[in-house]
Amino acid sequence: MRRSRSAIDPSADALRTFISEVRRRWMVALALRTAGLACLLAAVPLAAAGLLVRAYTPRGALSIGMALAAIAGAIAMLLLALRRHRRRPTDEATARYIEEQSVALGRGGLDDRLVSAVQAAALAPAAPDAFGRLVIEQALERVADLPPHSVVTRGDIRRCALRGTAGVAALAAALAFAWPALAGAMLAARLTLFPGTIVVSVQPGDVRVVAGRPLSIAASVSGVGDEALHGLDAFLVVSATGEQRKVPMVRDGARYQFAFESVDRSFAYNVVAGGVESPSHTVTALFPARIHRIELEYEYPRFSGLPSRVDKDGG
Repeated sequence: MRRSRSAIDPSADALRTFISEVRRRWMVALALRTAGLACLLAAVPLAAAGLLVRAYTPRGALSIGMALAAIAGAIAMLLLALRRHRRRPTDEATARYIEEQSVALGRGGLDDRLVSAVQAAALAPAAPDAFGRLVIEQALERVADLPPHSVVTRGDIRRCALRGTAGVAALAAALAFAWPALAGAMLAARLTLFPGTIVVSVQPGDVRVVAGRPLSIAASVSGVGDEALHGLDAFLVVSATGEQRKVPMVRDGARYQFAFESVDRSFAYNVVAGGVESPSHTVTALFPARIHRIELEYEYPRFSGLPSRVDKDGG
């Protein structure tokens, strides 16, 4: 059967109220400080990833591995900071913290009176005996000039809030700095795992060109999230007479271009972007007809009596 409020000793109830209010303010300050520290620690591996990407420009699997390491490091730092965060302190731990703060604030030591009072209240939660009530009342007298807001002041909470805000700002800045690394890794993973979601289109495709004329080849990369695909490098792969050559294409807005000043032979080509290849196409060089020699054969009528003859290399 639950005890009524009136059955609870007023001094014990006042002590518990005091302890609970100090603990609430203490936990708010600790939570804000821990959040700031956790965000600050998580920002370190992300910022390191951003620096490495700018220094070495990793591609493919290396880019994916670097991003995964940065994310794992950030999560590990968050968990490490959160594990160090105090769980809800007991009444006795809170009382000891108040006694330490009393000394730090120059209010004098409480000589374990508050801790003893909490222990006495815990022995008889509803109605302590005479000695326990005396211990509790003496402790309340000693902390009468030590209200909860003086143990954990607004200034303390404000400073912890500033630390928390600074940590969140540092994490946001690190995420923005590391975004090229993370975006590149996501694109590399997409190209590796789902290459069919990206299409490389080429123009003019199969074409016939008069030899000696210029030719421009254009390519575009399309798929879900086209803006991210614009960061890919594209290469033109040309095959002719058993040889193959790979040359970079020039980015022109959302397209890639490569210009031949003069087509001097037929060749096959395709475009590669981010490991995804376009279909192969053929450029056929057309050469104008040339007369290398003229050979004439003469057949005379019978009545002329002239024999047939052949003129070689004539004209």
